[in-house]
Amino acid sequence: MPKRPSPFGSATLVDAREIAVFLGCSPKHVRRMAEKGQLPQPVKVGRLYRWSRQTIENWIDQQEGDRHAAH
Repeated sequence: MPKRPSPFGSATLVDAREIAVFLGCSPKHVRRMAEKGQLPQPVKVGRLYRWSRQTIENWIDQQEGDRHAAH
């Protein structure tokens, strides 16, 4: 499968707002998904929580693969 362009640019870490924009939901929903284990866990950077861009992209690819396998 060809590699699609990153929805997050070249950033190494992304925040809940950036993930929310891509998923079409609120940042609060992104944080709730992480708390429930529905999204990879973030890393804490000082007082901030961020997600590895690569981890989130892999998670998105996995979700797309799971969706296609279910059809």
